[in-house]
Amino acid sequence: ALHWLRHSLSSLSVRTFGLMFSCIWDISSWIVASTLTRPRRSNTINHECPEQKCKPGPLDLIFLIDSSRSVRPHEFETMRKLMIDILNSLEIGLDSTRVGVVQYSSQVRSEFSLKTHADLDSVVAGIRRIIPLAQGTMTGLAIRYMMNEAFTVEQGDRPKVPNVAVIVTDGRPQDRVAEVAAEARQRGIEIFAVGVARADMTSLRAMASPPFEDHVFLEESFDLIHQFGLQFQDAFCGLDLCKEMDHGCQHVCENSPGSFHCLCHEGYTLNQDGKTCTGETQVTSRLHCDAEDAGRALQTSKIKKTQSRRLNRINIYRTL
Repeated sequence: ALHWLRHSLSSLSVRTFGLMFSCIWDISSWIVASTLTRPRRSNTINHECPEQKCKPGPLDLIFLIDSSRSVRPHEFETMRKLMIDILNSLEIGLDSTRVGVVQYSSQVRSEFSLKTHADLDSVVAGIRRIIPLAQGTMTGLAIRYMMNEAFTVEQGDRPKVPNVAVIVTDGRPQDRVAEVAAEARQRGIEIFAVGVARADMTSLRAMASPPFEDHVFLEESFDLIHQFGLQFQDAFCGLDLCKEMDHGCQHVCENSPGSFHCLCHEGYTLNQDGKTCTGETQVTSRLHCDAEDAGRALQTSKIKKTQSRRLNRINIYRTL
């Protein structure tokens, strides 16, 4: 009887172990299969602006870059990459966004003007050819040059097009900047001030356009400077109102800064309501929707408010 009991327990243990192993194997196989078929979560933040050309309307854009001796070679390369990343998100051309680059230290040197390059590839090539000056930090002198020389008709500036300047510096200016920067802003130049590492916040605020929370950026190191690039792209890409709201266009909705238009396919005419189309002629027409009405539903967006302030301020400057 004892032998029979031992044999039964042994058989039961083997069967139990086999059943447990089979269950564990099935569960493990299910976990592996689920892991392989489940969509993986990415840690990469998807920023749409750098991948798509935004069309904020024509801009005359000048980069004013600090190439003083305190800027190390790898830091200057990061600054170079920042400019290229920003430009990759914009539509570059003589009829859209024009770009010029001025570098400064104890002296000021124009690398190329607003009328030099007609496309993105040539602008990028020009940026890659820049050799740092490696001297002092005369930021005020550089701002005056930008105002009196870079943003002129002779150098490719367009009178009816907004002027935007991006100043990148890593130190404290060795000359006065507040007065000349104020004069530049009064002439309608919108200034973004980007400081890195040793930059002085008071000087950055003295240079930048208001509101400061949208135009002043201070980063701890050049490794973080790309964060400004993303915010700059957001400010100028703005919101796609065609995607964000019910536009009501029968055929095509086309986004533009602060507004949108309804378009008709070839062979149709846009009706007086600005939304529906009639197929009577071979004319493709458009009608602007009211920009303020279109943007009112999205006033809670910081990007929208920033863009509205920028465009309104530029329009005021242009009428002075």
